[in-house]
Amino acid sequence: MTIRSKLSLFLVGFLLITLLFGGGAFLVFDNLKGSMELMERVVYEHDVYEKLKLSIANYASNVKGWAYTGKQAYRNRYDQLNDEIIKNFGEVSPLTTNEERMTKLGRDF
Repeated sequence: MTIRSKLSLFLVGFLLITLLFGGGAFLVFDNLKGSMELMERVVYEHDVYEKLKLSIANYASNVKGWAYTGKQAYRNRYDQLNDEIIKNFGEVSPLTTNEERMTKLGRDF
C-alpha cells in the first residue's frame, strides 16, 4: 500500500467517523429538545397549580381576619382574592382532563 492509498483510506475512515458522531449528536440534541419542551410544559402546569393553591390559602387566611374583625379593608381584600381564585381556576381548567368539572368548581367557589 502506498502512502497515498493509506491517506485516502484514513481520510475516508475519518469522514465516516465524523459523520457518525455528527448524526449521533443530532439525534441526542433532538431528543434533548423534546425533553426540554416536555419539562417546560410540566413546570408551567406546576406553577399554575401552585398559584391556585397559594391564592386559596391567602383567601382562607383573609376570610379569618374579616370574620374576626369585620373591617371593610378585609372585605375589599376578600373580593380581590375571590376574583384571583376564579381567574386561577380558569387557568387550571384547560390543563385538567375534566375541564367542564373544573370550570364548574371554579364557578361554585
